[in-house]
Amino acid sequence: MKKHISVFQLMIRSNFYRVSGLLAVMVVLQTGLFWIALNSEVSADGFGLEYVFKISHIELVFIGVFIAMDIFLRTAVGYDYDKGKHHYTMMRLSVTRKEVYYCHVVSNVLYYLLFFTIQTLTAVMLGMMYLKFAPAEYVTGQTLFLACYRSAFLHSLLPLGDFPYWIRNFLVLIAAGFWSAYYPKEEEAEKKKKQFPGFAVLPVLYSRGLGDYTNCAILIIYVVGYLIWINNHVRKEEMEIRQEETSGEVSS
Repeated sequence: MKKHISVFQLMIRSNFYRVSGLLAVMVVLQTGLFWIALNSEVSADGFGLEYVFKISHIELVFIGVFIAMDIFLRTAVGYDYDKGKHHYTMMRLSVTRKEVYYCHVVSNVLYYLLFFTIQTLTAVMLGMMYLKFAPAEYVTGQTLFLACYRSAFLHSLLPLGDFPYWIRNFLVLIAAGFWSAYYPKEEEAEKKKKQFPGFAVLPVLYSRGLGDYTNCAILIIYVVGYLIWINNHVRKEEMEIRQEETSGEVSS
């Protein structure tokens, strides 16, 4: 157990500053875009909170950061099992490639949990900013609460009583952790050919409004299928690596 904790801590430290910087940029950028939208002219569509969220385009920032998180978590660690800068640490701890992979999955899930938490808190903070600075005729005691149902972006982050969306969000969180984890095998080109197709569309499909249960079900099925596929893929590659190592020992 101690060796797994050591590997896990190594991964957390390796990604902490890059992810923290990325999330800080997200908060500043979204706040700036929301403030610009909040100070725009009232349109014929009104000036409700959900409208301000829509014209601020902060959802595009969410999608960009979601994808950037995948890139950062996949590449920032640099602990290729056989030749990376942490090769000596892995050898000293006597951890297998599979154990390294699942430690990376857990650390990535925690980082994505941090990402979704910061994004949700930022959205709530922006909603409170709206309550303070928006025209009084558009503000009521339930403005923020109702916006969580009317705005697709807010409802996806805070489904409130929409239980299927909570299940979807949990599965998306787990799948994102698996997707961004690096499986330490030398044949990178072969690994890339076997990657599950189309997973990059996940953040685009994430934002859906109240009652869009068809999309919710499709996304749940897709994510569950991916989780089954990636775990089978890891087990298969682990068996191949063991066979290669056994063959090498016999030939030597």
